[in-house]
Amino acid sequence: MAGQGDTDLVQKRVLDGPLDVHPSKNAVVLHYRVEAVALSEYGEPMIADSKDCRKIINVTGLIAGVDIEHLARHVVSQCPLIKPSRLPEVQQLLVYLKNRKQTNSGFQDDDALLASSSKIQKQMDDLETPLEKATMSGLDSYLELLYEDIPAKIKGTGLILQLARVPDNLIELITNESQFSALSRVLRDDWKKSIDLSTNIIYIFFCFSTFSDFHPKLAQHKVGSMCMLVLEHEVKRYQSLQEDLVAKRKDCGMDPSAKAEYDKLKKRHGQLMKKQETLLRVTLYLLLNLAENTQVEQKMRNRGLLPHLMTLLDRDSQELLILVVSFLKKLSIFVENKNDMASEGVMKKLVKLIPCENEILMNVTLRLLLNLSFDVDLRLEMVKVGLLPKFVALLNSDKHHKAVLCILYHLSMDEKSRAIFVYTDCIQMVMKLILECPDDGVVQVETLALAINLACNPFIAQTMCKGAGLRLLMRRVLKSCDPLLMKVVRNIARHDGPTKKMFLSYISDLGQVMKSCADNEDLLLEAMGIMSSITLPEVDYDKILTELQLLPLLLEKMKDPATRDDLMLEAVMLCATLATDIKCAVKLAEAGISDVLIGILRAKQEDDEIVLQIVFLFHQLVVHESSRHSVTKGSII
Repeated sequence: MAGQGDTDLVQKRVLDGPLDVHPSKNAVVLHYRVEAVALSEYGEPMIADSKDCRKIINVTGLIAGVDIEHLARHVVSQCPLIKPSRLPEVQQLLVYLKNRKQTNSGFQDDDALLASSSKIQKQMDDLETPLEKATMSGLDSYLELLYEDIPAKIKGTGLILQLARVPDNLIELITNESQFSALSRVLRDDWKKSIDLSTNIIYIFFCFSTFSDFHPKLAQHKVGSMCMLVLEHEVKRYQSLQEDLVAKRKDCGMDPSAKAEYDKLKKRHGQLMKKQETLLRVTLYLLLNLAENTQVEQKMRNRGLLPHLMTLLDRDSQELLILVVSFLKKLSIFVENKNDMASEGVMKKLVKLIPCENEILMNVTLRLLLNLSFDVDLRLEMVKVGLLPKFVALLNSDKHHKAVLCILYHLSMDEKSRAIFVYTDCIQMVMKLILECPDDGVVQVETLALAINLACNPFIAQTMCKGAGLRLLMRRVLKSCDPLLMKVVRNIARHDGPTKKMFLSYISDLGQVMKSCADNEDLLLEAMGIMSSITLPEVDYDKILTELQLLPLLLEKMKDPATRDDLMLEAVMLCATLATDIKCAVKLAEAGISDVLIGILRAKQEDDEIVLQIVFLFHQLVVHESSRHSVTKGSII
């Protein structure tokens, strides 16, 4: 007892944090903080430390008709960190999880995509498992089978697999260290001897990998490393068998006996490939779960995971391709992986998957392509391999609509690719999406963004204005006052040619928009941009300036130091357009615009674009003799 007074005491305190739902899993995420304070023998705090923590509580049983209140109590009882007083908050989160479904946007989380593929689970269920029903009480006897010959090991692992597929058994199984050691040893020593044995054991480990809490245990037993060995071996074996088949086919010729031998080899090859695909699916699924940790994912990449996935893209099994493409999508968010995919010719491999009958595979493929479309070279490659018409054809699909719109938006950013849109139905479809949207509805941002880019092409702009196109666009713009839709019209107005003359009928309407929406700077910016683009000799600019009373508004925006730079720039450009008319130039000069411009030059001298436009406006003012004197009089121009 003598030294007890010298011992510091540590007090721990857990502080509640926010509760939220997991972005992809059926799980509740609890954020909390652990504070630790070391006290001296006199009770005084000596050292204090804190750590932000997060706990993921997986939720099962979120089916139709489930008792949410009862399920919430169960979640609270399973996690002591959640106070009972937060039960209503847990109930709300569970209701949200229950109602969270795939929307028409075309995006789904990875877990939903993979889980919704029922064939993956069904075909995994078709493994060679024993007819005997496994029980937890017989676990020791099943472990003894792992020390016998291969058939006995297959039987033993099959029985353990039955137990592992029941989530309630996983806690008890994970605490059995001898079982984990035996399974990892058998996989390490015998995985080449039997594909059924390898599949059983990896499937057992896969059951544990579905829960992040078990990942450290799997890492301790090098499960991920062994799965990488299995993946590499099976990919090489498939390539070798394919080469043998091709060689046999060439050798058989017209010899009946050789042809019969080839048919026999082909049949045996088919049976082996069926088993191999099951092994590859469960292996990839396990690795995908472990790759939740980015450090583990990096180790997989260093072991050559990406080339193996690229090779597997040539396979025909859609269920296997779902996992392969899902893994590639996860890897593609890193530049290094994206560059490796490009060097491996990923576009040529993905083009065959668009379109496909399997909606899940097509969805995840589109999401991979969306990730890759952030790269300029890969965007050009998409157009080169003929993906653009395929994307346009999918615009009418409710499930893939948003993903396709985003990809098309990225493709339309490049001038070379933008010209190819002329040869598709994309322009008509985009106009239809804009014009047929209900008057009280809001056009999708992605649709407007695509239209803005497309309108930068003069031929596409003319196509948009054909018939009643521009009239319907302007009617919708004036009714909705949508700045993005106004920007579409502004890009159309920039082009010389017949489309510009169509805007003569809307000058008064645009002036009214500028006056009535002076506080809406985004809308005012676009309206000014359209007005400044209407540079036609038949326009009476003096009438516009006088009747619409634009001069006070323009001077106010240019004098106000709080005005945004882009809006100030548009005001200067509009004044330059108006100054082409001698009467307008005189009115601008007499209103003291030269002093205003000098003030802007002093404040914005670092902005080259604003300086350039102000110099051009001065040029427009001094080119007329009537306004030249007023501009130069008493100024330091």
